[in-house]
Amino acid sequence: MTISDYAESVKKHLEEETVVCGHSMGGLIALELMDHPLVKGVVLLSSHTELPVHPKILQQLASGTYPEGLLRAMFAEETGSELLEEERERLKSVSLKKTYKDFAACDSYKEGAAKLRGSQTPLLAVYGTGEKLLPQGAEGNLRGVYPAAAIKKIPAAGHDVMLEQPEKTAEAVNRFVKSVEK
Repeated sequence: MTISDYAESVKKHLEEETVVCGHSMGGLIALELMDHPLVKGVVLLSSHTELPVHPKILQQLASGTYPEGLLRAMFAEETGSELLEEERERLKSVSLKKTYKDFAACDSYKEGAAKLRGSQTPLLAVYGTGEKLLPQGAEGNLRGVYPAAAIKKIPAAGHDVMLEQPEKTAEAVNRFVKSVEK
């Protein structure tokens, strides 16, 4: 499935005005929904307009191995080993074939910047200060494409900002949702 395919399946479930929130690949799906009349705002959690994946990571996933370095890169240095172990266990519940397909869909998606240009939909991007997986300069690039974007940086968090700092992430998202609802 492509990012657009995923977005089409989400559209079928939109029945009332909403703010769409997506983490990583989910952020790409959220970008695809920006022009939907029921979408009143978009939140990108550790996401960007593009999410390129290193070919070695795709190769490892295709061969049936989840890269340990990728798992470690998902979290800020301060994050305890307990959360890392919980994520390692959670990842076992998803087939590597499915994981590979999702990573490949992220890698091939190039439409995010175009979706933002000309959009009037409010957007919040939430980044962990320990983010290691987004493209270099993601925040500046996002501001260049969509100057109206609100950006929130969460300390002591990496790519899994909502797992590492759930209260601070929820506070940022709730504040944004309330601002959109006015």
